[in-house]
Amino acid sequence: MARKNADAMLIIDRSGSMQGQKLADAKAAAKTFVDKMDLTRDQVGVASFGDDAKLDHQLSRTAGTVRTVIDALTAGGGTNMSAGINTASQELTSVRRDPNNAAVLILLSDGLPDSGSAATDAARTAKQAGIRVFAIGLGADVDPALMKDVASSHSDYYPAPQSSDLAAIYQQIAGAIRGQPGTNITITDVLDPNMTLVPNSFTGSPAPTVSGNTLTWHVPSLGFETKTWSFRVKAPQTPGTYPVNSSTEITYTDSNGNPATTSCPGPQITVVPGAEKIAEIYCRDNPADDGSVPSSEPWWESPAIWARHQPDGVEQHQNPKFGQTNYVYVRVRNIGNVTVNNITVHVHGAKAASAFRWPQDWVPEIGSVGIPSLPSGQAANVYVPWQPPGTGHYCFLTRIEAVQDPITHDGWVKFDNNICQRNVHVMDLGRGPLDSPIILVNPQRQPTYVNLVIDSTGFPAGGAATLEFADPDLFQRWQDAGGDLEGGEIIPGTTSVSIRPSSELLATIARIPMSAGEQSEITLRVEGPLGSRPIVRVTEMIEGEEVGGNIYQPPVAAILGDGNGDGLCSEVDALMALQMAVGTLAEDLNLDVDQDGKVTELDALQILRWAVAGGQCGGAPAPPTP
Repeated sequence: MARKNADAMLIIDRSGSMQGQKLADAKAAAKTFVDKMDLTRDQVGVASFGDDAKLDHQLSRTAGTVRTVIDALTAGGGTNMSAGINTASQELTSVRRDPNNAAVLILLSDGLPDSGSAATDAARTAKQAGIRVFAIGLGADVDPALMKDVASSHSDYYPAPQSSDLAAIYQQIAGAIRGQPGTNITITDVLDPNMTLVPNSFTGSPAPTVSGNTLTWHVPSLGFETKTWSFRVKAPQTPGTYPVNSSTEITYTDSNGNPATTSCPGPQITVVPGAEKIAEIYCRDNPADDGSVPSSEPWWESPAIWARHQPDGVEQHQNPKFGQTNYVYVRVRNIGNVTVNNITVHVHGAKAASAFRWPQDWVPEIGSVGIPSLPSGQAANVYVPWQPPGTGHYCFLTRIEAVQDPITHDGWVKFDNNICQRNVHVMDLGRGPLDSPIILVNPQRQPTYVNLVIDSTGFPAGGAATLEFADPDLFQRWQDAGGDLEGGEIIPGTTSVSIRPSSELLATIARIPMSAGEQSEITLRVEGPLGSRPIVRVTEMIEGEEVGGNIYQPPVAAILGDGNGDGLCSEVDALMALQMAVGTLAEDLNLDVDQDGKVTELDALQILRWAVAGGQCGGAPAPPTP
């Protein structure tokens, strides 16, 4: 389906009757319209009218200045609608008009024009010039017949009973202009009488309205992306197979402006007797995950995946080291009531990013490993060896499959408990500032605005964070889009944002415009006093929904003599110290237990004594050397 480009003029009624909430909602909705257009190809301008009309902004591809003039509109005067139409039409026939783009007017008014005939005449002239005219009638004082005459067709007239309806209408019009596959979408899902809806179990935006057993979603537009909504139900306890829905109907307006309808087959739930055998393997998406689908946020904080520098089995994550073999561990749990056989665990790795696309960002896989058998109620840890292809932080994805419990929603971590993702990294400010490149990604197949949120718990006084755009073009596009920034400030002459919190670290870089599938690097730098142990989160959001993120957490406090970080001094630690002493393993002064500045055979001997004595590090000192 070909995407349509447009030059669109917004005509906003700023007469006295628009005072207050009406104008506030109109401004917000108009800015939403601007954000829905692709200003690498489209243009947007603004005209307004009261007693007279004004060209507030010429046709432009700079969203920031367009949004600024919208914010500056004030109400007062009459309703000179015809002047507003004429002013906007003149702009669409000026030299600034892109001849390859469709010409569009979007008129908003809440009352009767000073001259109805003059308004229809002005609209007729615009339509004769090849301009498509949309009309929005706000409130009860408009003349619907007049507004339909102003519009290019009756279907191009949109009544808005309340000003709160405007945002959805402007989104629908933006979708219609751009030739999106569906606008004005209504999803009506009627639950089967045997199902009981779990209150407040919805995911996805917008949330539905609920009336009895009927759930209704109103979606202004859907472009070339996949949207997922979910909810939970309780099924009867009586064994049997039950439909979840009596019906699921979708009505919408297609890309040609025609009404369309489709239906979706509903899933079924099988309730089995208590003695029925159920195979259910899973990995945790976050520490609180119990295997329920969908999992809660953040779903990219899996404790079931961790990396180690040695195959020592210790369940503490270490940042991978470049230039050596690392070991990526996965913990698989069986929460079913039957043994699951022939399990395959696939492990994938990727450079740290705030969002990922499946499968292209995760190929090729690091490797796979099998679990021959996993009894009910048991867990197994497995690992694959891996050599990082470069320096920096990495994220991991695991996919666990078996014939008895296959993957059903590949790539959708939140909606399949056989898939887990870990975007968690160790940040040790005791060794100096953190510098971590993060790849900012638009995973959608259409342009969109991305928000990047950085927040922290336990951030130290005197600490600071900086986010630097590696691509000056993206930084400039963000500035042109308005440069929305909360909680930080731009460092003059650079492409960096500085965050210096007074009490907490919380900042948002908002409305970063990214094209379909675009990737760009942003470097996070965190500084803090020695001994500070903050946890820093970086989250990417699109249209209010989390699409991914990264967590930077402090290392586990080191214990002298504990080389593998398991909290004990063991024979493994003693062997590591001995290897360091003879030069076959890189030296770690945490194993220099006598604190003489080097790891020697004496340190290995002392650690071995502690291991034999029960494993508590720092026990009785070694006897003097004879």
